[in-house]
Amino acid sequence: VRIKALWALGCFGKQAIGPSGVEILLKAAEKDSEDRVRASAVIAMQHLGHEVIGATGMNLLFKLAQKEESIVRTRATLALLAFGPEAIQAAGVAILTKIADKDPDERLRVHMLVALGCLDSKALGPSGVDILIRTAEKDPSEVCRTNAVESLSRHGPEAMGEAGVSALMRVAEKDKEPATRRAALLTLQRFGAKVLGSGGLELYDRIAQQDSEESLRNAALAALGVFGAEA
Repeated sequence: VRIKALWALGCFGKQAIGPSGVEILLKAAEKDSEDRVRASAVIAMQHLGHEVIGATGMNLLFKLAQKEESIVRTRATLALLAFGPEAIQAAGVAILTKIADKDPDERLRVHMLVALGCLDSKALGPSGVDILIRTAEKDPSEVCRTNAVESLSRHGPEAMGEAGVSALMRVAEKDKEPATRRAALLTLQRFGAKVLGSGGLELYDRIAQQDSEESLRNAALAALGVFGAEA
């Protein structure tokens, strides 16, 4: 019953719910004894939007995203994600990057890594880019490494710098998972031959001729064809 009531509050909208309704949602999200009820309250907060729940609601979501060890944390994180960088501001982006970097829940980390790729590079900032680079090269999870590579492709070489491009080259050649290596090859291909330089072109040539994975050899050959057309 409590879950249905909270869902209804979330669907009423700003004008119908009023300050007292928002207060009920926030109290349920923070203090209800059941995680499912608290998660439902957070979902309702997301439906209402950051302008309706106000600074108090946003601060509560920040708290839940960092300290909860349940579905409540996941829902709070996804709510912040839905609100976007302008709403959560720099402090919120920092929380999301921390989750992407260190959270024990792999699925949640993947959500965050994808989200970091959707932010503009200015909102993400150098520290966020560094987390993506480190995750792409060193994370124990293949899924996280691959998603970090794909997010880096959206930010481009300008945000990554030479060190980031070099890290992707290492991933393309040395990662143990073909899917992650392929993602790195495709990302570097998008950056273009001028960014890669002679070392990058040699990497593609080496993979095209010597790699044991046929799919990677084909990807490298295709990229060399694109690079040749650019020249």
